[in-house]
Amino acid sequence: MAPVIGSSRPPRSAALDAIRVLAILAVLAGHLPYRPPWLPPTVYAWHVPVFFLLTGYLWRYGRPAGDEINRRWLSIGRPYVTWLALLGVPFLVIGCLILNEYEFVDQVRRTLTLVGANRLFTTFWFLAALFFAAILARLLEPAPRSAAWALGLLGLVAGYLTGKSLSSLPLWIGLALPSLFFILVGQELKRFRERIPVPLVTGLLAIAAGAALVATGLAETVDMKYARLGTPVLGVLVAVLIGAGLVLVAEVLTPAVPAVIQRFVIAVAQSGLVVVLIHPAIIWGLSTWTDLRMPFFYTALVVLSWSIAYTLSRVPGLAGWLVGVDRPRGGTPAPVPAARTKPASETGSETAPETAPAADAVLARRSD
Repeated sequence: MAPVIGSSRPPRSAALDAIRVLAILAVLAGHLPYRPPWLPPTVYAWHVPVFFLLTGYLWRYGRPAGDEINRRWLSIGRPYVTWLALLGVPFLVIGCLILNEYEFVDQVRRTLTLVGANRLFTTFWFLAALFFAAILARLLEPAPRSAAWALGLLGLVAGYLTGKSLSSLPLWIGLALPSLFFILVGQELKRFRERIPVPLVTGLLAIAAGAALVATGLAETVDMKYARLGTPVLGVLVAVLIGAGLVLVAEVLTPAVPAVIQRFVIAVAQSGLVVVLIHPAIIWGLSTWTDLRMPFFYTALVVLSWSIAYTLSRVPGLAGWLVGVDRPRGGTPAPVPAARTKPASETGSETAPETAPAADAVLARRSD
């Protein structure tokens, strides 16, 4: 399956985008107002850590820090600022100035720093943490690898000892430390990807092992928002096992999926960031105006959130600010061909595809 000729964007990995879509669906499920007790530990075990792991898996070595900041601004910063304004201004005007339910200056401070912010902004921390964690990883790149790992492990220790303090800093910048650990794990997974035997079986076993630790109650799972890392060692291990397992399984199975479905997954994934940002507002609206049972509530939440997000991703000239992905003329980028890649060198060279069995999909040639 060849890329679209004349497309101004590199191909994307439908396999990795499928994991993003699955993780976002899990995020939405974890935020449902009515949910069975088994649901939170099931999805919190992996749904946020996998995004940081994928950031490391798609890492391109040798990029200047300034370039990293610019790229993260374009993909994360623009939609963050846009939706903070689109949701924040009506909230402040209506909630503070018209209804007098909140104190205006206090809510402005909470909204801008995200510390104690209204539930409309409950997912904004994730974009801020991802931004700062990626910048931190880039700044550490020239240092010895052991230094980066030492800081990543220190972030885990800090999370176990004082997670509440880390999550109380403005813009949740403290979460960059434990998040760095999962970026490093993703980088190592990429480094050793080609040495993993029987990736489908290995991936399924990794997912099963992580799920077993949760199901048996041996591992209390991770809640990244508050730097709650679950049972020491085991909670983080669950997130790593399930995240890495999903990558291996998706890369093996996705090439067998028809191209039209791969393109659909890519298109849906490109607007996923908006779903993350706006679904708390939709949950509030559905909870206020409807009394749906959980399956119907969840279905309505998914359909409404993604319909809005996908529609906005098609708006010429504004998609970059609304969604974080500028849509060039020519439509959705093609999925990557079913080929295997050599690991990217640490000198900044791009990953070059080479012939291999169609069972594995090549990694996307753009950083997350």
